[in-house]
Amino acid sequence: MHGGGGGRNSDGSDPFFKVSEFLTLTGALTASEKTICFIEAANPAAEPFSELSAENGEKYIKLGIRADNASTTTRDPKVLSAIERCTGFYFGGGVPELLSISLLEKNGSDTPALAAIRRRHAQGATVFGASAGAMMASKTMLCECGAGSSIEALIEGKLRLAPGLNFAPNVLIDAHFLERGLIGRLVEAMKVLKAPLALGLDENTAVLMPSDGSPWTILGESGAVIVRQSDSDKPYEALEIDLLADADRYDPKTRTVIVAPE
Repeated sequence: MHGGGGGRNSDGSDPFFKVSEFLTLTGALTASEKTICFIEAANPAAEPFSELSAENGEKYIKLGIRADNASTTTRDPKVLSAIERCTGFYFGGGVPELLSISLLEKNGSDTPALAAIRRRHAQGATVFGASAGAMMASKTMLCECGAGSSIEALIEGKLRLAPGLNFAPNVLIDAHFLERGLIGRLVEAMKVLKAPLALGLDENTAVLMPSDGSPWTILGESGAVIVRQSDSDKPYEALEIDLLADADRYDPKTRTVIVAPE
């Protein structure tokens, strides 16, 4: 999961996050057929279904799912067939709640497309995303990412929430975290949702979360913040906060930080 921010790093270099490089890290490009599906439903102007082939043999499929066409595209045989071929699924950024509207039924159950993605993930395909595409992995998504949302949450109790897609149900994930000063908003959401664990990803920073529950690894230029709530009766006081940098790891089973030797 990537914290967003598509600009250059502070030293002027390109950001580490490129689709092929990140999927290589996660193993999604080790298959004989390397096919990545793009789910850009968070973008209201997502492009229609199309298939592209790169010079290095990778295949990219834009599924074309949007909130205004989800009732048909999430059931379209060509979309479902494409999903079955994918070794990696990229969820793009934009408006977080559009992912809920597009990929969940009105009763909260999975659309056929999301059910197929979930099935492929269980079979070993990589699920990754940036910004809203990272926040969707939680059970519940935070939908307002403005720099003033922490103040509004803490002083006025304002939170905009939407159902997440639940790929990482035991952690509340936020993006653009340090760049926009969102810790107040995250702590308020932890209180309301009674979430004991949260992860704030800064821009140009990602976390690698193995499906087997082994330690997460931080990747990238900035940092990630782990927030743990140790007493739900004291939501603003009983907090444990860790700042992790590139190559640091966090073990969700033991709730411990593993600092990179360098």
